[in-house]
Amino acid sequence: MITLKHLKIYKSYDGDVDSFARCATKKEVSIINGNEWSFIDNLIQDLVLAEKGLVSEAYRDLVAYRVEQGCDNEQTVLELKKIARDRRC
Repeated sequence: MITLKHLKIYKSYDGDVDSFARCATKKEVSIINGNEWSFIDNLIQDLVLAEKGLVSEAYRDLVAYRVEQGCDNEQTVLELKKIARDRRC
């Protein structure tokens, strides 16, 4: 389950998992693991593709479901979508 704490750490490394692997503190590593990082990456990628209209309606619905089920609350969903919008370029 993705939380605001996960997203804060993810954003602090600009989504760069290599930078996280090299520079993360023990506390950060105890909060977010590789599977969670990858899940965030995948959700962001899917949200960007959906926003650009590059996926089917069925896949867009699946992405929406995965986001809702994978985040702990609405604030986390909103933050995740904000990160995706910022990456849309």
